[in-house]
Amino acid sequence: MNKKRLSVVMAGAMLATSVAPVLAAEVTNNETTHGKLGLFINDLEALMETKKYHKTDAEAGKSVYRFSILDKDGKDVTISGATSKDYTLKDGKTVINVYDDANVLKKLNETDKIDNNYTVKVYELGSIEKNGEYFSTEKEVGSNIKYKADDFAKLVADAKAYTEASSDKDQAIKNYAGLSKAVKEGWVTNLEVKDNDSKVVVTLGSKTGDEFNKIECAVGTDKLTFARPVDAKGNVIADANESNYYTKFNTTKEYVQGNIAGFEVAKEADSQTPVSIAGKNAVLLHEVKVLNGDVNYTVKVDDLYDGFMLTEKGHELLNAIRTFENDKNSKTTQNVDTNITSGTGTERYFNVTLVDANGTKHVVKVLGDSLHVDRITTLKNWLKAGKADVELLAGDNRYSTAVEIAKTYLAGASQYSWDENSELVLVNGEALVDGLAAAPYAKKQGAPILLTAENSLPKETKTYMKELIAKKQVGDLNNKAITVTIVGGEAVVSQSVVNELKEIGFKVKRISGDNREETSLAVADKIGTTAKAYVVGAFGEADAMSIAAEASRDKDASTAGFQTTPIIVAKSANGLSTVGLNEVSEFTEVEIVGGEGVLPKENEDAIKELIDDETKVTRINGKNRQETNALVIKKYHKGFNDALIAKDGTRNKSELIDALPAAIFASSNSATNPSAPIVLATDSISKEQLNQLVLNADKTSAKTVYQIGNGVARSVMETVVTKLGLNK
Repeated sequence: MNKKRLSVVMAGAMLATSVAPVLAAEVTNNETTHGKLGLFINDLEALMETKKYHKTDAEAGKSVYRFSILDKDGKDVTISGATSKDYTLKDGKTVINVYDDANVLKKLNETDKIDNNYTVKVYELGSIEKNGEYFSTEKEVGSNIKYKADDFAKLVADAKAYTEASSDKDQAIKNYAGLSKAVKEGWVTNLEVKDNDSKVVVTLGSKTGDEFNKIECAVGTDKLTFARPVDAKGNVIADANESNYYTKFNTTKEYVQGNIAGFEVAKEADSQTPVSIAGKNAVLLHEVKVLNGDVNYTVKVDDLYDGFMLTEKGHELLNAIRTFENDKNSKTTQNVDTNITSGTGTERYFNVTLVDANGTKHVVKVLGDSLHVDRITTLKNWLKAGKADVELLAGDNRYSTAVEIAKTYLAGASQYSWDENSELVLVNGEALVDGLAAAPYAKKQGAPILLTAENSLPKETKTYMKELIAKKQVGDLNNKAITVTIVGGEAVVSQSVVNELKEIGFKVKRISGDNREETSLAVADKIGTTAKAYVVGAFGEADAMSIAAEASRDKDASTAGFQTTPIIVAKSANGLSTVGLNEVSEFTEVEIVGGEGVLPKENEDAIKELIDDETKVTRINGKNRQETNALVIKKYHKGFNDALIAKDGTRNKSELIDALPAAIFASSNSATNPSAPIVLATDSISKEQLNQLVLNADKTSAKTVYQIGNGVARSVMETVVTKLGLNK
């Protein structure tokens, strides 16, 4: 884009009745509008409250964060009645005029400046942290002393005297007592004057390989304190001014000779007067443009569509269109131009116009050229339909991929009243087994699945959660608190994560047991059905991902509410425990997913004995995960529209995690219509999988093939897309 990354654009555009927090943790350039100034002020206030100077400091009680206001010409804006202060930056020339009260921005609404565009620059002033408190001053450390001509002349004289002395060379040194002791102790093994008395080469007692180490002294170099040798890390390792050279530093003569790297540098005395560092150590954190009227952006077609599939940026723009289309606020609108317009020369473009609830119009100009008019036409048609043939749902890692899936799920018309239920499901992104049972429960609740680390929320997950909280707080959702349901015990999602969630503002509950089987049974209890259960082996993660979309499909034709099917996970490689078998026998119908290698035949026989009608106990059994996946497609996905391609976990079992948050996105809200199959394929796709996709796809409807997460081979995607007759 000609202004900024598209993701930054959409951070302001895609949340229809609010904005994501503008002030992220890292340096960023961003934009907001006058219509959203109140949200920006809240954001700024929250930042300023996080870090303040100590009550005894010269800046007592004021925020370390300050902001300046610049007009469209880059000149300071003066607000009548508001107090600002000048600080000089490190270069000694630049002066910033900053305010310490975010509410002064409201005064701009009372002046004619509201008609202008202006910029808010947010700074973090310099500070010193002591015991968790912040201070704006420090004692200035004395600078290094350099050799001056007269002082260096004395060093030259000592070096010459050393060279000329036939014995007792240390006694020949008269100007530097420390140097004479360094020679006597073997810290210095030679002194040599070079280049017409302009350089003194000091040879040390240590070696690198077979060569003695050397340092050079000249006018303007740091003056050395020869009494205090230092090692390679700059640590003093002896002091010739002490009565015992080595005792204080617990070293020996031999150690110093072998490890000396130089000598301590002489310094001026430290200043006793505190010096302000608020200005000279200030850092620019954020630069936010506050715009009046329409917001216009330009993006190239190739940044959104690579000729085969939507890129991450293209997916983000499509999500923005979906959000504006499906938002319940009647003031939000979206429009994609019907026609492609000719621009200058060979330029061809169309506009995407998004109008938010504040009336701000976001116009994205999608720019291509006449040489690739087919590409710009395809992209326009996809954006206008709100559906692409081939789309990427991926982030930089598994956590951000889950966020992208959640955003797409909530942006779509198929979402299940999330704004009313306001629930999220959280599982450990590195411990898939405890999350295997999560998908049917999440779909029943209409709750997107997000991923966490064991002891803390990853920044991608936390940032998105904060966006959802912010959206709720400005009225985009109802006033019920958002609940985060953790699936798994404290061994996989610790109490520290719970505390972190509560600090953000979430209600937290947990569904767990002492092991994977007990956790899955606890989830099944929350789902609340005894009609049917799927059973997978303790190490049948791939099988669970194959069945997850079908398990999450709505089985309730009465429309009284979602009725999903639990996934029960065996306790160990030996299968279900006695307790697990008894619990499973309470279901009317049981289907085992996976071969006898992951769930023993003895388990199957035991379940048949416990259930009255053994014909209600079946097994989908492929010789490997790909064949099982193909059999699931054959049985449960007849007449499917979309398909999701996710990594199969053959390279690394943990890669299967991408398929878990995708399960509720893939599942159907209809008791009669099939869900989108989750196809497990990383570097290749089997003939069985491909055959079932071709046989069971709905030939009459528009389809999308989604790549879930990065890492799926392009050749796999191209094969599936071609066989399904897409992207022609």
